[in-house]
Amino acid sequence: MTLRIRRPALAILALVYSACGRGNHPSHAPSGASPTTSNAHEDTSLSGAICPVFLTKGDTAARSEPVSTALLSRGHGAGATESVTVAILGPPSERRTEHDKTYGDTIVRLRYAGLEVGFYKDGAEILAGLTLTSPHCEVFPGLSVGASAASLSRLFGAPAFQHAVADSLILQFQAGEPGPVASYINFVVLRDTIRTIQWQFGID
Repeated sequence: MTLRIRRPALAILALVYSACGRGNHPSHAPSGASPTTSNAHEDTSLSGAICPVFLTKGDTAARSEPVSTALLSRGHGAGATESVTVAILGPPSERRTEHDKTYGDTIVRLRYAGLEVGFYKDGAEILAGLTLTSPHCEVFPGLSVGASAASLSRLFGAPAFQHAVADSLILQFQAGEPGPVASYINFVVLRDTIRTIQWQFGID
């Protein structure tokens, strides 16, 4: 199946690639983007990894909604703007900005220990996605970074897209209401173990 890459996918998949065994290094900028970085703290090790409450709380059974849709809704708890996210999570250890010359907008990534939050800024400011790498954050019973990938088909069904990157496998599950640009919950799997969980919000 062919994946149609839109603006959010360019940024989010760049984070996927960096998570494949290189999570402690800055990710490469998409083509046409020029990065700048500012560090608030040097230590971004997972020993102090955060686990935001908004990613772990919620009863999917009570609302009879798919797990993917419930998790997508929780991801919006990170905040609609950068300032809201900082108010919720505190100052990031690293703030990375990339100007995309192709689309003329700016991609902002806020890096915390075990979590990265991305925004698009082009006049308006839009939450693009989250990348969770902390193994200390169970987003659903039995579902966390470090858990077996065997439960993914049971919880989410068949992936809408899958792609091998080096020795890892990216599994992408569509979430939320269908629209012009779909939203997804993505997983990076290495040797049948979940290494990264991603929220990718559809933006046209």
